[in-house]
Formats: sequence, structure tokens, C-alpha cells
Amino acid sequence: MRYLFLLICFSGFSQLHHQTIGVGGGSSNNGVVFSVGQASVVGNHYSQGYSITQGFVQPLKGSYLFEAPKDSFQVTVYPNPFVESFKASFEKEFSSINVIIQNTLGQTIYQKDYSNQSEIGVELQNLASQTYLVTILADNKTFKAKLIKQ
Repeated sequence: MRYLFLLICFSGFSQLHHQTIGVGGGSSNNGVVFSVGQASVVGNHYSQGYSITQGFVQPLKGSYLFEAPKDSFQVTVYPNPFVESFKASFEKEFSSINVIIQNTLGQTIYQKDYSNQSEIGVELQNLASQTYLVTILADNKTFKAKLIKQ
């Protein structure tokens, strides 16, 4: 029984090396190559100035710092998530307000103009439950946020 227990423990450890994730990378004149999931790239082929790499090579993704535009302003959007409608409350009354709502594919699904308002209500009961992007333009100022419809 004792040997069976030791055999089971060692068989678990023997499989551990197959599950280890390796990371490797490098750069050349043609760009940056970064491999995740293996210790090195399996093979390379160079032809007419191009490099073809065999293996699990993932493109290097950059991160970007987003700064709010200087013409942005504060808006309180509530409730979020919403069921049929939401309200947007502003710090003051604006003479010209344009509300644009887009789905995550960037398609405009709602657009309406308002004037001389400090709070607006938007009815969206016919929309599917998902995440939407709302852009509010008020007197040359911009506000952007994500809205979730339940």
C-alpha cells in the first residue's frame, strides 16, 4: 500500500513538466516575435526578406494610455445597468445636447437632440440586453461611457 501511494505521487509530478508554460521572445529587422506556451520557436524559414516562424507565436500587443479629452465634462448616468430607460444629469443647463448610443460593433442605434436641459431621460425598451456605448455632446463638450442593458 505504501508503494502504491508513492507511485501515485510521483506519477503526478512526472506530468508536471508537460504543463509548464515557457516564454521566449526576440526582435529582428522585421519586428518583434514573442512566444507564449513553449520555451522556444520550433523552426524559422527566411525567404525574400520575410520570416516565417513555426510554433505558437503570439503577436505582441501594446498597451495604450488613454487621456480624457480636454473638452470633456462630468455627467451622472443612472441607473447603470438599466432595464428600459436611463437618465443623464448634468452639472448645469446646456443649450444644445446630442445623445448618441452605439452597440459594441460601432453601429449607431439611437441618436436624439435635446435643448436647454440639465437632465434628460432616454427610453430604450426595444433594445437587446447587452453593453452599449453612449456619447453625449453638450455645447462643444464630450462625455463617453458604457451602459449595460439588462
